[in-house]
Amino acid sequence: MKVRSIAIAAIAVCALTSCSSDAPAPVPPSVTSSPAATATPYAVPEVGTTEIARATFDEEGAPQSGEIIISGTVDESGEVRIDGDCDGTELGFRVITAATDDAGRTLLEGTLPCGTEEADPFTYTVEYAGLVQITLASTAGSTKAWVRISSATS
Repeated sequence: MKVRSIAIAAIAVCALTSCSSDAPAPVPPSVTSSPAATATPYAVPEVGTTEIARATFDEEGAPQSGEIIISGTVDESGEVRIDGDCDGTELGFRVITAATDDAGRTLLEGTLPCGTEEADPFTYTVEYAGLVQITLASTAGSTKAWVRISSATS
């Protein structure tokens, strides 16, 4: 499209300035295609001070292709943030209770888009205080992913 515009502009200038037909035709500039825009580079962040738990997955790391780490608890407010990334289009997550007397009850589940520069993680309120675990519920189309839950109040 840009080359056509330049060629049409050159012809119009030639017509307006009485160019002779003996003059060499204008040579359009060469057009090179730029590389396609790529998603934000995938990177697993360092453990933060407000982090409660995280889960990671990496097919290339087999046989230990992932891990789940619990590093804190949900406080009495129940306000948490979820963020994550993958090399696919989206990831599914599930937050479950991890206390020995109340393990495995689903508190929260959802999906996050991947490869975006999401400035703020998603904030939720759960009706629970204590140990939780976050898992990757789906990673279809991804070879690596991470998701974490952090306190929204600290």
